[in-house]
Amino acid sequence: MVYQRMTGPTYPSRGKIDISGKTIKFRLPRSAENVADCEVTIAVPGRDFSGYLEYKRHGTADAWTRVAFADKKDDKTKQDALSGFLPKQPMAGKLDYLVYLASGGKDVSLSGKEPIVIRYRGVVPPFILYPHIVIMLLALMFSARAGLAALGKKDHPGPHDRPPAHLPAQAEHLCSIKTLPYFP
Repeated sequence: MVYQRMTGPTYPSRGKIDISGKTIKFRLPRSAENVADCEVTIAVPGRDFSGYLEYKRHGTADAWTRVAFADKKDDKTKQDALSGFLPKQPMAGKLDYLVYLASGGKDVSLSGKEPIVIRYRGVVPPFILYPHIVIMLLALMFSARAGLAALGKKDHPGPHDRPPAHLPAQAEHLCSIKTLPYFP
């Protein structure tokens, strides 16, 4: 699960970039819930930075829409930050977006030349999500146990190697022939 979180297609795009002699670490979302606009926040070392987002619907020839970043304080680090919003989309909707920071009259793209694709998903209620996770883990443990049992010894007798009590004693020799199916 940790591997999927770090390498899946919806994990945040992370990186760092040097602008005007200052290193800025960033985390750009690739997945958001479709109940509200998606906030993109970049922590910056001071108020001399500005920036903007450009976005369009994924896979379309729409024109890019520009949204300026607003100054704010980062909730986690209490550091100066820039914040912009991508509009919410319907479930499974996607947007392409680019992030630019400016300092000293120089615009730098955090996302490079290729846009980042963000996918919007619906909210899954906890009463559905938690049983789903438990069932998946139980199925994983059951399949691992079955796989290990299949790799085990085949010549030891099991409970199904004896005929049922209602069959005559002549059926005993049929159960010892390994090419025939056992009696359930």
